[in-house]
Amino acid sequence: MKKIRIMIYNTGYFRGLTGKTSEYFFRFNRIVFKNTEFKDRLSKSIASLVAESDPDILFIEETRNEPFMRYIKTLFLESHIDVKYEPKSFLRLTPFFSGNCNGVFFKHPYKMRRRYLKNGTKKLVYQVDVNESFSLFFSHFALGKATRKKQFNEIAEMINEKKQVAVAGDFNIFGGDSELKELLKKGGLEIKNNFSESTFPSFQPKHSIDLFLSSPSIKIISVKVLKGILFSDHLPVIIDIELE
Repeated sequence: MKKIRIMIYNTGYFRGLTGKTSEYFFRFNRIVFKNTEFKDRLSKSIASLVAESDPDILFIEETRNEPFMRYIKTLFLESHIDVKYEPKSFLRLTPFFSGNCNGVFFKHPYKMRRRYLKNGTKKLVYQVDVNESFSLFFSHFALGKATRKKQFNEIAEMINEKKQVAVAGDFNIFGGDSELKELLKKGGLEIKNNFSESTFPSFQPKHSIDLFLSSPSIKIISVKVLKGILFSDHLPVIIDIELE
């Protein structure tokens, strides 16, 4: 049996905002301006957290492919950081949206595919084939409920290609897990998170939106939310699984 550790983390574009309403007013400069020095310091801190957690696969939402990411890149054998919008999207050229990325990082040479959803603005899906019988799908789903429903249906169609699968990332289901019933049924998946361990907002977690869903046959050792990590408005999640 082989143990694999997966870490998922929405880093909020390395702005250091924890979800407090007041921060969006009094720290507005972190949203509008690049704050290169601040992002560099924060990236070092997040890299230290990642190094201590020691994941085999890291999925980061809300980042940018800029020099501050070098601290995290050096921890892994392979790094991929890609704009989350489809290649022909006008958002790639729009201020405040251009350069918005997700990223996936590996300590081992896994096969990876970039796929794109048809619905929503954030369409990037990473498919990581850990071995011939197990694939991971990482994505950052839409804020709008109607769009999320369409995206979940698309993911269900994608994952039927494999016998053993997992879907992970920021699901944005602020109303609870009832939204996932159709995806769970169509994809033959189970929610592996403990919903008593919320992930958003990080300063006072109330919502479980950073999730790990998997086929029932996947042996889950643990799913753990790292509490008290105030580098972003989300808390990171670590998943340990065991594969044959």
